[in-house]
Amino acid sequence: MKEYTSNQRKKIVLKINKVKNKEILASKYDISIRTYYYWKSQLETYSIIKPKSTKPKNNKNKLKNKKIIKRIIEIRKLYGYGKLKIKKQLELEDIKVGTTAIETVLKENNLYRSKKNKIKRKHKGKHAIYIKEAGTLCAFGRKGTNRRHALRTSSYAFFGEIRYYQFTAADLATRMSFRYLYDEKSPYSTIDFMKRLIDYFPFRIHCIQTATEGSACGNNGTEFTYRKHSFDTQHPLDIFCKKNYIKRVYSPVASPWYCRRHAQRWCSREYTQPRPKRIL
Repeated sequence: MKEYTSNQRKKIVLKINKVKNKEILASKYDISIRTYYYWKSQLETYSIIKPKSTKPKNNKNKLKNKKIIKRIIEIRKLYGYGKLKIKKQLELEDIKVGTTAIETVLKENNLYRSKKNKIKRKHKGKHAIYIKEAGTLCAFGRKGTNRRHALRTSSYAFFGEIRYYQFTAADLATRMSFRYLYDEKSPYSTIDFMKRLIDYFPFRIHCIQTATEGSACGNNGTEFTYRKHSFDTQHPLDIFCKKNYIKRVYSPVASPWYCRRHAQRWCSREYTQPRPKRIL
């Protein structure tokens, strides 16, 4: 039989009512005479012909035992347990009930919370977050360079092919950067760079950021941290930061944007920058 909407069924019934031979006209609309009389009775009683509901009359997951239903409601109200915890609690009481059956009971009694409220938590992790205030976070990095390619001066030829290391720091809020060259990458070079960095920036440094194990920056050498190496002693950079009340954070793992956002600035500018005026 063809499916019709409630308005279409109403029009069909009104058309068949006007005709004497109702069975022939009903067959033209691909409906039986019994269907016509059923529609007609619905139209007279409800003034609308509703299609038959496909909703199942009996729910398979619905519990019939009133004692178990009462116990589920008690556990929910007393402890606020979800369907899984309620199931475990009932198992301790030698009652076997599925989670879907418990869910239907909670829904029928308006005790089921479908949407979970999001819990707002303050950032207390070791990883860095986006900061706008000057001096709050300075990105810290080291890049291996050759002296004659890095300095861009006429005196590079006298040093030959000696390997030097560029230590770079950039403030994420003001985009100010500072860099210095060292002939070795050691913790002592890092401490010397930190002293020069504090003296260079016109504002107080509250926090520095370096890379962690597995991050795109790869600053896992001994000049920055002993985390990757099995050393019992504390790193000199950690000791220096504690003495100067500087917080140390790490860039998240698998986040190359933390390292690449200042890479262009670090490579393009000259190393001798004019010292900015110190902010009081």
